[in-house]
Amino acid sequence: MQRTGYADFWELYRRNNLPQETKNYVPIILAAAIIAKNPVHYGLTDINADPPVAADTVTVNGSIDLRLVADIVNVPVQQIAVSIRACCA
Repeated sequence: MQRTGYADFWELYRRNNLPQETKNYVPIILAAAIIAKNPVHYGLTDINADPPVAADTVTVNGSIDLRLVADIVNVPVQQIAVSIRACCA
């Protein structure tokens, strides 16, 4: 945006001023949002959503090793990390 002076995604897209991954990323997110708002219109009628994942919130007063947390609650470290990113982003 600083280089071109344009703040509009589609204008930057038309002018080929975006990295390829950004060119793909934004339209995919927009398409997913549109489909999610009206799934039947797009032929998505037999979707069974997974049940919500049970979660607790724990506040700690310092740093803690996620491997220890994962071991205590018996889940993979990656699942703990994803939960942290989702809640605290």
